[in-house]
Amino acid sequence: MNRLKELRKEKKLTQKELADIIGTTKLTVSNWENGKHSMNSDKAQTLADYFGVSVGYLLGFDSVRIETSLTELDFIDLLSKILRGETLNEEEQELTDQLRLADERNQEPFVITKENNDSKEQIVDRIKKLQKEIDGLISELEKSENENRTI
Repeated sequence: MNRLKELRKEKKLTQKELADIIGTTKLTVSNWENGKHSMNSDKAQTLADYFGVSVGYLLGFDSVRIETSLTELDFIDLLSKILRGETLNEEEQELTDQLRLADERNQEPFVITKENNDSKEQIVDRIKKLQKEIDGLISELEKSENENRTI
């Protein structure tokens, strides 16, 4: 049994409202919720993206709910923090745990979303900074490897 009804109710949506959001009919949503019809893969992905969960969780294949919504800037900031070896707060640690769990299950871990307040320039700027940090770490690793070879 899929979790569509449970997820819809969490968002306090009617079947009609959800149908309008994803471009289908109330009857179709009802049939999916009651198990009378199966949703196609495109609609399953659309619904999973909307609810911020994996398709596996939506369809009832995965028992562990992995929240999958993360803004581009938050994702870049998290990567940057991990690369610098900084201490993660509880929320960031939970996100990295979800990444690991998704990786172990061969699932797509997150849907990266663009918030209205995330300008293209902000995102590009943070990606450039992250790339510089990655390049610096690679240089340090290569230098360390070369030093170990000469010893």
